[in-house]
Amino acid sequence: MIDLKSKKIIVFDFDGTLADSNDVKRVAWRILFADRPRSQDIELQKNVEAEIGDRYKILSETFAVAGEEASQIAGLVKKYADKFNELVQTGIAGAGLFPGVLEMLLKLKANHKLYLNSATPTAALRTSARRLGVDAYFEDLMGSEFSKVENLKKISAVEKLEPDNILMVGDGADDLAGAREFGCAFVGIANKYNNWSKENIGYPVFKQVTQIWKF
Repeated sequence: MIDLKSKKIIVFDFDGTLADSNDVKRVAWRILFADRPRSQDIELQKNVEAEIGDRYKILSETFAVAGEEASQIAGLVKKYADKFNELVQTGIAGAGLFPGVLEMLLKLKANHKLYLNSATPTAALRTSARRLGVDAYFEDLMGSEFSKVENLKKISAVEKLEPDNILMVGDGADDLAGAREFGCAFVGIANKYNNWSKENIGYPVFKQVTQIWKF
């Protein structure tokens, strides 16, 4: 059992934890290459499922394997990353936050410093958080330019606090791995993709993030 009051900092993942956006991103990836050759779409979906990196890494690797000219890849990556971002931002705005998240953040902010630690590029993360009205609740919003564990280390350094004072909350394998490597407490959010339970990850698991307020 984790005493929430003993944690001075709570670090949240974004997609699938605070925002109902996992399905939004999956749909965006599935339709992104509608205008590309079928072989490139197959390669794209393979890279998405393998979680080889953020959107820029996925697109860059896809175009490289597809044999696009090296001089053209940067432009193609930007074009389709922008298209992906537009699809995702529209979808997230429609799907919104999970019920009770705003109220939870307001309560937690009274006694904790809050951070976002996401596998989404920082610029896109900031756009989503701003449109959903939650950006002001966080000390910083940290994206995929650095790994989850690197972001946790930065938070620790900025706040001059040891891992024992920090709680990471997320629904992804990278959230779990980052917390383990960093050495902080972790709470998992179960969903249809991860099938987590306390027994199979060794940490407390809830179905809704708002349940941590009662933790």
